[in-house]
Amino acid sequence: MTKEYFIELGLTTEQAETCAAASKKELAGFVSKDKLDLAEQAKATLELQAKEYDKQIKTMQKNISDTDKLNDTIKELQEAPPSIGGGTFTQ
Repeated sequence: MTKEYFIELGLTTEQAETCAAASKKELAGFVSKDKLDLAEQAKATLELQAKEYDKQIKTMQKNISDTDKLNDTIKELQEAPPSIGGGTFTQ
């Protein structure tokens, strides 16, 4: 609040100056509504991105797991002895 505002409230010039200085000091740590809104909007956007990245990571982890299972199956099939018709071959 300004010195003039305090004078309008009926304070003396000296009191108004003291109150204005105290008000200015108190408000020094505050940010404007515009900056706050902008920061909140950025935060919301980042939270949405983080959720999307989490989904992508889970999908990739599942794909890796599926790939590992397929590689294990391929390895087992490559190491297994060949069989024809599911049984032994005789003449």
